[in-house]
Amino acid sequence: MRDGPLDMRFGNQVKLSCESIINNYAYEDLVRIFKEYGEETESKRIAREIIAKREQDRIISTKQLSSLIENIKKIKTKKNPATKVFQALRMEVNQELDNLKICLSRVKRLLKKNGRLVVISFHSLEDRIVKNYFKTEERLHEKDIPLLSKQVQKKKFLVSSVITPEESEIASNVRARSAKMRVVTKL
Repeated sequence: MRDGPLDMRFGNQVKLSCESIINNYAYEDLVRIFKEYGEETESKRIAREIIAKREQDRIISTKQLSSLIENIKKIKTKKNPATKVFQALRMEVNQELDNLKICLSRVKRLLKKNGRLVVISFHSLEDRIVKNYFKTEERLHEKDIPLLSKQVQKKKFLVSSVITPEESEIASNVRARSAKMRVVTKL
């Protein structure tokens, strides 16, 4: 929405910047990122134009990239045309899906019995990882349970609920529209 440097790093420890991706990644890698992380249907066209533009001059600002995408997108929606591409780039820069998997694998040992874990996701890929992780954990622990023991509970985690925002919340905070909150209890 505002012009600024193509950075998108969430912290100083992240080495890769968005500018580096835009100006150095191969066509195939850009397509993969836009398609996989942004679910962008025009990923090939966008990647092709980025490659052509960067051969003329380095792309260094958010406004440059946003304008480029806006000018080439054929499918028009209510959202800013560059939204999906910027989301995909942010996810790549910060390795968000990999970090989510690492966090989920570590959090189970921190939870005490009856402890609750609340995960809010804003993207279907994130939510899928969270949902599948807890389903997998349930199945893994079911198989490890000795059949003779009646005192052992069958599941380590119980998926309590999935909560999505109400229309009133979305009206007052449009960014909440894609949020999904999963509450999980450790048994």
